[in-house]
Amino acid sequence: MNNVNPPPMNTNHPLTSKELMLLDNLGKNPGATQRELSKSTGISLGLINVIIKKFIEVGYIQVSHLNKRKIRYLLTTEGLLETAKRTYRFTNKTIVTYRKIYN
Repeated sequence: MNNVNPPPMNTNHPLTSKELMLLDNLGKNPGATQRELSKSTGISLGLINVIIKKFIEVGYIQVSHLNKRKIRYLLTTEGLLETAKRTYRFTNKTIVTYRKIYN
């Protein structure tokens, strides 16, 4: 079997909306299976797998094996920082838009 590793994630650019959605879901539900994550985000199961591998490679999440079949995904400091940056950018954009409308 030929293992193909996904290309490294460029940490200099913001994450895509799908990646951010998945990172947010992993933070809220670390015990979710990839299938559950796929259903809750609307992202295909295959893409969930690829993004999770990228997150592990970059260091946004760590994998904890609970047993032979169950895995828990834990946000690292870097992963938490990325979600905080996203929240800040969204809030800042909302404030700027509000000021443009009401000033």
